[in-house]
Amino acid sequence: MLYNLTILIPLYCWNQDMDKPDSERSKVKVAVRQRPFLHSSEREEPCLRILDKQSVSIMNYRDRRESVVYSFDWCYGPDNSQQELYEEAVKPELSHVLRGQNASVFAYGPTGTGKTYTMVGTSGNPGVIPRAVGDLLHASQATAQTKLWAVCISISYLEIYQEKVRDLLDTNKQDLPIRQDRNGAILVPGLTERVVDSYAQFERIFMAASRHRMTASTQLNHTSSRSHSLLMLRVVKTEQVTPFRRFFGKLHLVDLAGSEDNRRTGNSGVRLKESGSINSSLFALSKVVDALNQGFTFVPYRESKLTRLLQDSLGGSAHTVMVTNLAPEQHFLFDSTSALNFASKSKLVVNRPLTLQSQQPVMKRRLSNNDGELGRNATLATALGAENTSLIGPLLKQQKTFQMEVWERLESIERLVSHGNVQPVGLARNALKERNQQQCQPLKCGSNLMGVQPGTAGGDSMPVGVIAPFGQPRDVHPNAFLPTAVCDSEGSVKVYEAVDSNALHFNEKQKQLVLDILNHGNVRQLKALQKVGEKRAKLIISWREEHGPFTEMEDLTKVEGLTSKVVNSFWTANVMCNM
Repeated sequence: MLYNLTILIPLYCWNQDMDKPDSERSKVKVAVRQRPFLHSSEREEPCLRILDKQSVSIMNYRDRRESVVYSFDWCYGPDNSQQELYEEAVKPELSHVLRGQNASVFAYGPTGTGKTYTMVGTSGNPGVIPRAVGDLLHASQATAQTKLWAVCISISYLEIYQEKVRDLLDTNKQDLPIRQDRNGAILVPGLTERVVDSYAQFERIFMAASRHRMTASTQLNHTSSRSHSLLMLRVVKTEQVTPFRRFFGKLHLVDLAGSEDNRRTGNSGVRLKESGSINSSLFALSKVVDALNQGFTFVPYRESKLTRLLQDSLGGSAHTVMVTNLAPEQHFLFDSTSALNFASKSKLVVNRPLTLQSQQPVMKRRLSNNDGELGRNATLATALGAENTSLIGPLLKQQKTFQMEVWERLESIERLVSHGNVQPVGLARNALKERNQQQCQPLKCGSNLMGVQPGTAGGDSMPVGVIAPFGQPRDVHPNAFLPTAVCDSEGSVKVYEAVDSNALHFNEKQKQLVLDILNHGNVRQLKALQKVGEKRAKLIISWREEHGPFTEMEDLTKVEGLTSKVVNSFWTANVMCNM
């Protein structure tokens, strides 16, 4: 008997994204469903009662003279039909799938409370899965009749049995992996996917696959599910007219196995092992919900295959509805209380749905006549044809960016040594200009881009475009005309003149430059050398303070920890690579 003394439990959740618009957030919706008594001859008071469409009252298992009231989005009693639950709680979510978003519906509750009946139903009274698939197929056929859209629906069906993902459409696939793509979506590689065009085809495939699901008899349920099942519907909606958009939506319909008390189910042997796996995955699911509600940076999705597959549904990018199934018998009081507590936490989880959409990309771009060097080559691009335009444009832009970076580096070096002799910088700049002028050769237009050869146009005709070669000539070093400035320990600046890489004395100058850095550079300057980290830089400074400057590269072998092999590698990285 329920007394009038009622405890109202307020539930609070700190939301860090309250400043975002509601359109970007979608809380998990929770529906509670109470099944009727299984044994009507037993006259006992129910441990819970549906008060109204959004409230349920249950006995306080600590003090049965009190009751606890919970509030949810929907509450259904034994008199409410399958149709009512589906029309109010599930059907509105199907519109999101057709708009390119993900949706998820899963049944939760203790064993023997009617989860499979809610999700699958019977032939005379179908549940959520057949009704949702039928409505999606009907909506896709109605959309296709407009001639503006084409809709393709495919299904996949799996179960998680003892932490192994089994393909129910192909029983040969017994232990499939779970992966995450670069966009963060969860997927199962190798999972069978079949296209369905009609409800009759779906029913034939689904009924055959359902017979492969693991079920067994216990003391509480003669057809107890020994695994979690997941039916995935993938909806691709393609626009038949410009701009040819495509929407990708998914609907996950999950029938969870119920939590079990082995003292009442009488499980032993294999049944006991199955029960342990089920309870472990449901406990991991509870930890995920707790982590999301408390705002933890780490959410333990990977602790279970179940939570990994439900990652999009809880705290992810899907619209989610959870149907919590309850039993009214007194011996289900503790299990029902635990299920209601979990449902109360779950309704506070916030998802952020995303619309997965693609459209036909722009394949051609025109070159602007007012875009500097690109504009000067617009005539050449037109002559070569629109097909080759997309190849030349990015290369010209890359060459222009490269030259700008070179000028910026020269100007920064000139500012660095502005108090001293700037003649090396000016020489380097003039040399770079002269090299560019020598490399820039006119191109003669041909019918094919691969047939364009450097040289002048034939006869007296004018060249139609000039493109500088992008690769480095073999006889010119990339740093041949760039001066180098190094600060010594006293703060003065040494500027090494730019030299030709083919000169015989280049090796000696490069070697002298490295030795100057070893003898006068600080830790930061030493770390700029190849093969030198902070530890080696400090060892080099300690050695030269005690023994004096380095005279030869071989002196590095005297530093503690620098073997001859390390010194040879240092020589190759800092001197030989620039020869």
